[in-house]
Amino acid sequence: MSSVKEHFFELQQQRCIEWIKQVYGVDIDEDDERWAELAAEYSAMLDAEEEEAEFQ
Repeated sequence: MSSVKEHFFELQQQRCIEWIKQVYGVDIDEDDERWAELAAEYSAMLDAEEEEAEFQ
């Protein structure tokens, strides 16, 4: 089971990195000092999309 969770986490992380690259034009990884801030923005965007989908 843990390998499935790891794979899911890696997919989520890759999607986050791709979103940051697309939106900000920044190639980033977890070691970058801006990672936490940009990853939080990605998470907020996902939450907003999920909330919007609930109302439709």
